[in-house]
Amino acid sequence: MAIQKPSNCSALLYVCVIAVGLFCFNCGPAWSQVPEASAGSQIWTSKPQTDALTGQSYVEFELLGKFLDAPSNGSTAAPKIELRCDPTPYRRLTGKFLAGFIVVGAVIDLANGNATTMQFRLDDGKPQYWQEATYSTDYQAISFDSLFLDNILWGHMLPHRDGTGAPVRKLVVAVQEHLGGRVVMQFDMPDPVAVSRVCGAEYK
Repeated sequence: MAIQKPSNCSALLYVCVIAVGLFCFNCGPAWSQVPEASAGSQIWTSKPQTDALTGQSYVEFELLGKFLDAPSNGSTAAPKIELRCDPTPYRRLTGKFLAGFIVVGAVIDLANGNATTMQFRLDDGKPQYWQEATYSTDYQAISFDSLFLDNILWGHMLPHRDGTGAPVRKLVVAVQEHLGGRVVMQFDMPDPVAVSRVCGAEYK
């Protein structure tokens, strides 16, 4: 039985389908292309969000960590860092930071009298206090500003300039649990470039 050769039209259709498939695979917003870390390490995940009240669109990033000293009450879920950022260039920066949280999953006390209970350590450096930390609305997360984000991504409290330093690879955070002991969390920090650009932690 003779094998029929495909017609010119069939061949052309096949080429078009392949071309469209390749185009769709490679297209998409830049913020979704968060570089994956090596096997066994953590990665930033991202998804688009829209504020139900204002209609503002933004990107939400999430990075899971682990407890070194877990809370005695509250959620059993792993701690995480959540970021909300607008990828639109803002002033001299590559994007705009909207909000950031370290989610503990248990009610916390950020102050003991006039003293803050929140400490953090970058890589193998010395522990530092963060006086500007505030509560989330449910008192189960630490709310932080863009200066703290710059610090935990790049190790300095200013937007990053390309080629001026190595990124942070490990973040350890300690805070007091309400009516409990100290909670200590560790985050293995992956490549920050995509997050840094979307969240305005870099200069244009």
